[in-house]
Amino acid sequence: MKKYKNLKEFLKSKGVDASTPSEEIERLKGEYRKLYLAHFSKEKRGKRITINPSQKDFEELEKQAAEKDMKLSRYVLDAALAYGSGGYIMPSYEGLDKLIFELNAIGRNINSVVKNMHSNRSYGDVVPYENLRSEFRKVDKLILSYLTTAEKKEDDH
Repeated sequence: MKKYKNLKEFLKSKGVDASTPSEEIERLKGEYRKLYLAHFSKEKRGKRITINPSQKDFEELEKQAAEKDMKLSRYVLDAALAYGSGGYIMPSYEGLDKLIFELNAIGRNINSVVKNMHSNRSYGDVVPYENLRSEFRKVDKLILSYLTTAEKKEDDH
């Protein structure tokens, strides 16, 4: 495929000219397309893995991928890698935008509580500290809700 920059060069190398029948040109276009796709799939993509889940498992994977705003193939790959490394499955960039928006809102709440604490000089008062603790719990809960752990289940081998 590296020999030909485009279809025009490919057809020229095959001796196509104005007298070449249209059927032959279409056949050569098909040949070029096969070469192009074979080259593209080797260059742009890695290895192919095929899995055959049950309908129930497939639907569950689709549901989990949709919850993370991810394509199914990306979700399955991320889940397999996270499972092997004991890591997390990150949501898509759209999901991260939503997470950042919500974290910013909680951050504003925290700033408000701290500003109130400083302006009132109520360091001995437990209420502002409880409000602050509550906001930090929200941060923990929110971040964990966006991350999926790839933990082994009891029945896994």
